[in-house]
Amino acid sequence: MTLDELLLEWSYRSDKGYPDMDNPSDISILKEILEQLDLPTDDILDKVSYANKDGKPGITGLEPGIDSPEKPTTPTPTTPETPEEPETPEEPEPEPEPGLNTYDEVIKKALESAGLWKGSMPIPKGNYKWPGEFGGTFDEQVAEADKKLWDIMFPLAPPKKGDPDSASKGVGNGEIALYWLYKYSGTVNVEEGREGDNPDLEFGGVGVEVKAYKSHAGKAGLGRFGQDTKQLKLLGMIFGINALIEGFREKDPNKKWAPKDKNPLTWNGSDLVSAFKVVQQFHEIDISQLAEIYPVFAEIEANMKWMEENLGGWKNAEEGARKMAKEFVLPKLGRKPRDGGYLANCKLPKGHDIRFFNIDLNKIITREDAINHISTSQGNMKISYQEIFGNN
Repeated sequence: MTLDELLLEWSYRSDKGYPDMDNPSDISILKEILEQLDLPTDDILDKVSYANKDGKPGITGLEPGIDSPEKPTTPTPTTPETPEEPETPEEPEPEPEPGLNTYDEVIKKALESAGLWKGSMPIPKGNYKWPGEFGGTFDEQVAEADKKLWDIMFPLAPPKKGDPDSASKGVGNGEIALYWLYKYSGTVNVEEGREGDNPDLEFGGVGVEVKAYKSHAGKAGLGRFGQDTKQLKLLGMIFGINALIEGFREKDPNKKWAPKDKNPLTWNGSDLVSAFKVVQQFHEIDISQLAEIYPVFAEIEANMKWMEENLGGWKNAEEGARKMAKEFVLPKLGRKPRDGGYLANCKLPKGHDIRFFNIDLNKIITREDAINHISTSQGNMKISYQEIFGNN
């Protein structure tokens, strides 16, 4: 078992989905894992003092020079229940079923129903800008002369195969309307891009994801990242080393032993920076001699090198955390809409106010405050497009 596997195993086997050092069952689980690694388990655990809080034993951390009260009997390990997945308002959109009608056919049918189809696709009357790949974030407004047709198209979605009266959940508000506005105004060649893992639309080969949020500001969901194994491994190493090292430091008796709200699946930007500071301190220690004695330190040394290779190295903890944040969102934004592409937010209620956020992933590293606008809660990724990619 490697170190990152140990840390992830400890998290996933814990009652809450992350280690709670006040929970004897979690300590028992750690003991079992340490024994598997053939480490001096008792020596390590003997350094942890037990304090009686409200009549209940709980780990308070290392307190050198203080006699430890009598330990409670070895707790019987419990089989942790798999935590229920919390509901999230921002689940990944399901892919549309194959065989959907084209956007043009959907537009034609809607305009026929409204008595506005004149035998050919209507041409938008407004002039709409398109700066192309890496063209920067910009705003656009639906021209007054185009709002009547836009309002008809804004809620449209292609029907599912074999059911002409049902809409595909894979297409959201604004996608068909934006397709019409840009393609038929002659601004840029627009193609549907919903097959496979492509962006919603392709504007001249540049990916465009279409959303309809109530505001251009605030954090928006990116979906879950449980299948992004590389990113989960990196985060498991960072927060695992942080928990392991912090757990054996002398602490303020007025503070809790370990933070309970930061782990690979739940953290904000400041949590990531704080954890990376511990990693940085550990990274600066020569552990080669310890690695010859204890296999776990050999694993730590190897994983530190792997982390540096995958993040490209870092000058300090803050830069390392920003590089991890970029790596964190890369599987999502790197595919849809792709680096240099756009997320177009057609602001509700009608989508007339459109902001095209240019997705330049390097800004996550170059903007020092970008880390404060990326987070995850129970595995659900969140990001503020305005604070990171907006023209602030």
